[in-house]
Amino acid sequence: MRLYPEEQELEADCLGWTLLLPRAALLYALSKGWDNAAIMEHYQASAQMVQLRINRTGVKRQLAYMRS
Repeated sequence: MRLYPEEQELEADCLGWTLLLPRAALLYALSKGWDNAAIMEHYQASAQMVQLRINRTGVKRQLAYMRS
């Protein structure tokens, strides 16, 4: 088993999360009124992954700003 520096492991994780649920896709889905369950089903992602990406990308904050 190979061991990689922790920083590289985190970068790889972040890349994987981004490829699975791109920010633009989340922004589109939430702007169309999809809830987390609909996003999970459409993108075949776990509840934890959907919530992590929503939190990390700030798309809900952006949508709130755009709607105000």
